Amino acid sequence: MSEKLTVRHIDGPMLPQLHPFTSLSDKPQGNTSLVPTITPLKSGSSRKSQQSKQQYLLVPNPRNIVVRSMHHGRRVCVLVPKNDTDVIRALSLVWLPAARVDGAEENDQERGNVTDGSSGEGEWVILAGCNDGSVQEWSVSSLSLSHAEYCSSISELAGTSSDDERKPRRIFQLECSTSNGKDDTKKEVLHLASPESCDEHVSEMLANARGGSLLFALVKDKPGESKKEPDTWLARCLIPSFEDRTDKESESIHLNLIASVKVVDGKMSKEQMFRSQTRHLCMKEGDSIFGFLAAYRPSESMASTGTSMDISGGSNASRRAGDVFVVMCSSFGMIVYHESANSNNDTHMDDVDEYLSLVHFSSHTKQHLAHISPDSRLFSSIAISPDVKDIVLGRSDGRIDLLDDVFDCVMDYLVTFKGKMREHKGGEMSEIIEELQHPHVSIIRRSVHWHSHPVMAVAFLSASGSRAFSSPMAKSLVSGGEESVLATWQLDRNFHRPTHFLARVSQGAIIHATCCPQSGKIVTSCADNSIRCHSGSNYDEFWVEQGLASMPLHQEDEPKGSIIMMKDPITNLPMLSNLPGAPGMIHWFDSSSQSVIGVLEAVPYNRVSRRDATKDPHIPAPSVTHMAIAKNGRDLVTTDMVWTENLSVGSSTSIIAPNKNSVPMNVCTSIKFWVYKGASSGKTSHRPSRQKPENDSLMNYELVSSMAAPHGRECSICGLDLAPSGNVACTLSQEENAFRVWTKNDTSTEVLWKCLYKVKTPSGLSNLLASKLPSSYERLVSFSSDSSVLSVCYGTVVTLWDHSNATLLTSLIADASRSKEDIRQAHFMNKTDDTLLLLTKSQVRTISPFGGGSKKCYLGNDEWTFNAKDLGDTEGTFSAAVPLPGFGGSKGAGGFFVTSVASSNGKRSVISVVNREDGNLLRLDKADVQWEIKGEVQSLSMVSSSGLAVQLLVITKDCNLMSLSIQSEEPGSTARAPSMKKKVESQSSAPMLKFITDEQEPSIKRRKISFGLITRSDKSEIGLDFPALTGKFTKAFIAKNSLGV
Repeated sequence: MSEKLTVRHIDGPMLPQLHPFTSLSDKPQGNTSLVPTITPLKSGSSRKSQQSKQQYLLVPNPRNIVVRSMHHGRRVCVLVPKNDTDVIRALSLVWLPAARVDGAEENDQERGNVTDGSSGEGEWVILAGCNDGSVQEWSVSSLSLSHAEYCSSISELAGTSSDDERKPRRIFQLECSTSNGKDDTKKEVLHLASPESCDEHVSEMLANARGGSLLFALVKDKPGESKKEPDTWLARCLIPSFEDRTDKESESIHLNLIASVKVVDGKMSKEQMFRSQTRHLCMKEGDSIFGFLAAYRPSESMASTGTSMDISGGSNASRRAGDVFVVMCSSFGMIVYHESANSNNDTHMDDVDEYLSLVHFSSHTKQHLAHISPDSRLFSSIAISPDVKDIVLGRSDGRIDLLDDVFDCVMDYLVTFKGKMREHKGGEMSEIIEELQHPHVSIIRRSVHWHSHPVMAVAFLSASGSRAFSSPMAKSLVSGGEESVLATWQLDRNFHRPTHFLARVSQGAIIHATCCPQSGKIVTSCADNSIRCHSGSNYDEFWVEQGLASMPLHQEDEPKGSIIMMKDPITNLPMLSNLPGAPGMIHWFDSSSQSVIGVLEAVPYNRVSRRDATKDPHIPAPSVTHMAIAKNGRDLVTTDMVWTENLSVGSSTSIIAPNKNSVPMNVCTSIKFWVYKGASSGKTSHRPSRQKPENDSLMNYELVSSMAAPHGRECSICGLDLAPSGNVACTLSQEENAFRVWTKNDTSTEVLWKCLYKVKTPSGLSNLLASKLPSSYERLVSFSSDSSVLSVCYGTVVTLWDHSNATLLTSLIADASRSKEDIRQAHFMNKTDDTLLLLTKSQVRTISPFGGGSKKCYLGNDEWTFNAKDLGDTEGTFSAAVPLPGFGGSKGAGGFFVTSVASSNGKRSVISVVNREDGNLLRLDKADVQWEIKGEVQSLSMVSSSGLAVQLLVITKDCNLMSLSIQSEEPGSTARAPSMKKKVESQSSAPMLKFITDEQEPSIKRRKISFGLITRSDKSEIGLDFPALTGKFTKAFIAKNSLGV
């Protein structure tokens, strides 16, 4: 026998580090450390002829790097760091030259230059900087390999990965040094940037000029490594060529620390500030670098010919080799660092008085902007033009600044500065400062304004297939922000306003944009957890990959209830609603492709960006509060809540505006009935069917009935369920203190729903229902598996009804000894088991429907109760319980169900499979079947089960979707688990049911029931016949009533 318990992370936030409402910074920042990156079209490997057309999109997050195809957007593989504890902080693409053979280096030195390089002798690699100070490497050319081919092609380090995950082939440990010597303090990587071009020809020349691939990094001392405050450093290193060796898993590389970050204030003198800015990266208190970009610009002779780089030395060699720039942007300023392309990697500072080639720019440079608040002048995004001449800066007030020829101005300033230092060597620094003219004075700065919110994404468009250094082309820029509008700017003409708008790109804000230099495609990342690819010429959408909409669309939005997840019987895919980033939507998620493949707009929602943050309140987004689907998947019922400024509809409430004033608002509650209109539905509608456009992912559900305020204008809905047959539905309202039964009238031409009757809460139970307002994940209303019996929960009491004639069958107390915790969920087990599964905050209980009252009259031995504290956490709470029909084989005749217990702090959850017969954990190979995951589980759903093999889907509070599975070849055995303590309600050994005598008759108070009869679909009399129940239930019910109970 072989069993395997697995936990696999399926989906979650794609780019949580870029989301404006969940990032660590309180300022709007388009961070460049972990952003989607497009690999070059050529792989440059030995398999170049086969992979010349392969191109990938790297989507990084702190956990892994998801590789997607640029052709269709689907997932190719996942790159994961070596250890589970490693956190990815930065990503960069680097060109590695091929390993040199003996004697090649000497021949190059004799020639004095590196020529052409167009043979593609090398490869592109992916570098990820981690929190432990390591840099981990993957080859781009290996992304198209199968997992087996990948593991066999490199060291055994990658062979430990799962089928869809690939670990790195090399790991570099950073050894740091400064101008003062070796620095043994451990570092963590914050940013990585390579100045190499996407042009392999130029990249190979630059790599060969230094003897390795140049990589710049922003690193920080790890906390606790020294007694002083952690320092942040600008550093550089060289990545060596890959040699096919498997003798070691990691190697050390030398990291040269160039300059450290220094906090300055406005009280420093002009000379003190000048000295600090030529030695350090000067920043304001509380500011941090979010933009870290590197670029290489060849000399004028190289740009015109593009054939060689001079590395022979001499006085003008640096100018002939080209220039390397590193641009660091923070909220309050920008810093440009320069060095020659053939500089020695060990150089720390310039020869002139050890001053660095640093130029600082402030975010406030124009006097006419003095009236604007400082928070509105903050930089929020940055981009460098493809020809490495201009810089574009997005601001938090929606402005975009273009700095024309900024790199030329920086070079002229540095040359002048070094000349002045040589002329005035030993003189007063104040004289030099007075004679120098800062670049911001000579730079031509153009500013445009269209966005009303911070510009989170800016990117330059480039002509398809052009070489940026040599091809003259019109400069085009795309920008985006919270408005979810992609604006295109022609910088050479009509610059004062956008030339094209692509509106409603997604449900959420545009948080990042990148453009492919070869194909001209635009890839946008959005706050609704989607990635979209558009044409750069006509803006047609090539593909869209929608993940779980796990992030809120507005900063003011708060979760309204829990996420709802259930299995769709037609597609066998999970349906998810009430997601933070998809208000009013129902998503069908395919775990195999790990993307949303279907969408149903249950509540129309016209998303608007924020209004005046000083006085106008934010209107909350609508939410789908409940959802139920029939067993065949043809009928779907939803309830929703919509906020409105129309005070004549809905229930009255109010929200607090930013100025602390109370603004009256109303909330409208609606119930909607949907019918599946697929190809095999067999029904025709009198309504014209909507023609679905190409690439439309809307599901084939048609709204057939809808009713606003189904329980009255001031009443909401706290419970909903649909009978498995799909013909009857029930809703429960706390404010109305009643439940309503809805029936379907299905004719040959149309499907209509109507309210059959309402039943007021039985006397004595009204206060139990009004004790608290349940959340959306609570299942207070449920139908039996044969659709004949309806259960309605009131606090600690479960009532069973014959919904065909509004008859109360019996009422059950969840726990007469405690009776303090309200019932959260109630489930009928299966067709052969009449028992109800009840879930409270700290208990799971099975209860027979033949009891009732304070004294037990049921003598069966299949009732039990256990507490969450018996699983290890004294304050743990049950968050979900779901029956597992068909699971267990011959060992599970009584059935199984799965429960989730969340720890008191909500940081972890334990999911267990429990045997319904005795309340014990399922044991396989003498071990309990339990999974432990991070986060608090909000919803559970079974995907498939066969024998003792089962697959479950769980979604946590932070919207991480995980797959839990048992893979078993033979059925196992069940035994009592010591960690699970059951409480048997009856010590009788009777197998199921015993008749009772008069002496055992309990005292039961008759309930008064009031219900309003509306009508019945067949217009017949409502009798008092017994409902169509299972055999055991009917027999026991007749026996019980025949004795006068």
